[in-house]
Amino acid sequence: MCPVRGTEDHVAVDALDLSDKTRILVVCSSHSVRSPLAHLLLQHYLPDDRIVESAGVESLDTHPAVENVLADIGISDVPDL
Repeated sequence: MCPVRGTEDHVAVDALDLSDKTRILVVCSSHSVRSPLAHLLLQHYLPDDRIVESAGVESLDTHPAVENVLADIGISDVPDL
C-alpha cells in the first residue's frame, strides 16, 4: 500500500527516485520544438545537480530547426529526446 495515497493504485514512495537533485519538467503541446529546445538549453547551462526532462501532449519528432538553433549558439552535442 502506498503510504502517501493510502491505496494500492499508486506507485509506492519507496520506488520513486527521491534524490536530492532538483527536477525540472518542460511541457509543450507537440514536443517537437519548444520543450525539446528548452530541455536541451537547460540541460546544457544548468549545473549537473539538476534533472531536466521534457514532454508534450502529442509526441512528434523533434523538428530539425532545434538542432540548427543549438548549433548556431555553439551546442553541438545534442542527444536524442
